[in-house]
Amino acid sequence: AGLTWSRLTQVPNADVTDVLRVPGAPNTIIAAVGSIAGAPTNGIWRSTNNGLNWTQITSGLPAGTLMGRIGLAASPARPGRLYAFISQPCDATGGGAATRGLYRSDDSGVTWILASTISAQATYGWYFATVIAHPTLPDEVWIGGLESFRSTNAGLNFSSMAVPHPDVHAYAWDAAGRLVSGDDGGVHRYSGSWTTLNNGLTL
Repeated sequence: AGLTWSRLTQVPNADVTDVLRVPGAPNTIIAAVGSIAGAPTNGIWRSTNNGLNWTQITSGLPAGTLMGRIGLAASPARPGRLYAFISQPCDATGGGAATRGLYRSDDSGVTWILASTISAQATYGWYFATVIAHPTLPDEVWIGGLESFRSTNAGLNFSSMAVPHPDVHAYAWDAAGRLVSGDDGGVHRYSGSWTTLNNGLTL
């Protein structure tokens, strides 16, 4: 229960930007290694024995040196469907980190395809790579960067959802199945339109 910890030595000693457990595959864990400047070890790492052993996944993904920060999401509505929102590496001044693409796996992370090359991060992919899958609709996925975008066909096409404030850093679903966005303007909830939930917050 978190009293003691062991370091996972097979995962690169680098920036692990996201981790998830695959729904429907309780022993499978996916980790995103995303040093913002790019590195050979950047990418998707997969364990099928609860983190004891790891393999870098390359099928359908760019080379590690072509990837920067990575965000991950799993679809609760379709076990085995995963998303990786990948930015390009940034340069020494922090520029150049545009969106590399949204990648999708339908086999629990063994193979991947490029679903979309939508530009959602301007050059700030090192700063945010936010992605979430809908809890009950298997083809709905949201990505966040300078604003929010929604796809209803598993990432092939996106529509701007015009979150009230730019720079989306976090998503979650509330108990009623409404999307909650954490951004530089505070907290907003979407249910056909956006509602600001900043009462009592000091921003």
